[in-house]
Amino acid sequence: MKHQAWNCRGFGNPRTVCALHILVKEKSPDVVFLSETKCKRGRIKSIWDKLNFSHSFSVDCIGRNGGLAFLWNQEVDAELDSYSNYHISIAINYVIMKNRWIVTSFYGQPVTAKRRDSWDLLRLIHSKV
Repeated sequence: MKHQAWNCRGFGNPRTVCALHILVKEKSPDVVFLSETKCKRGRIKSIWDKLNFSHSFSVDCIGRNGGLAFLWNQEVDAELDSYSNYHISIAINYVIMKNRWIVTSFYGQPVTAKRRDSWDLLRLIHSKV
């Protein structure tokens, strides 16, 4: 199973969307985590439709900041486990290996003074596993 994570720094620029298309075409990931999308769910949906991913979950940006998305293809049996403005956790049933695992994709606080909040969130997520 191939994973790809990318801080896209916003989908306002058409070149960013084009770069994502190229990345997905070259790497053929099964799941993709996008951080700093700086857009709402409707925009994410139009992007994952074009990329031929069958499923997605996204967290809207707040103003012009943040935004997360997790995309996966039809071969992946996945369901949402938890999310916040800074993370998305997806439970994946990996049929070939006959096991289930949780993928937590995370975007830390960009403000140094708030990084402790990021670590606290990671500890909280870990305590629930």
